[in-house]
Amino acid sequence: MKKDTSKSLFRFSKEEKQEKTKKRYGYITWEKEAPRISNTRTIGSTFSKLFQHMGMSERIVEQQAVIIWPEVVGKHIANASEAISIKDGILTISVKNPSWKTELKYMKKDICKKLNKTLGRLVVSDIKIK
Repeated sequence: MKKDTSKSLFRFSKEEKQEKTKKRYGYITWEKEAPRISNTRTIGSTFSKLFQHMGMSERIVEQQAVIIWPEVVGKHIANASEAISIKDGILTISVKNPSWKTELKYMKKDICKKLNKTLGRLVVSDIKIK
């Protein structure tokens, strides 16, 4: 029995120390879980609205054209070329050798159509090949 009382005294003193510490440093303790807010939004939708407000949403869509280049043109062309940047609807492509530059010149219109279709709107108006 003595052992049980000593444990309970120890437990009490430990809890008491925690309470003093909380009071001293101004910790807030919750007895209940905080209520959930019903009008929460996802981070993606919040950033989307922020980018629209800042006028950046169009630039983000343009950058998606650079990112999806390999999947739109296919593995063969993607191995020989790289989308570098896009500005004012003009996508700049770098090719590994001059023969690919000639080949891609003839495919520009089709690639632009594919990119715009994948993005869901007119983003790429022309392709500049370097």
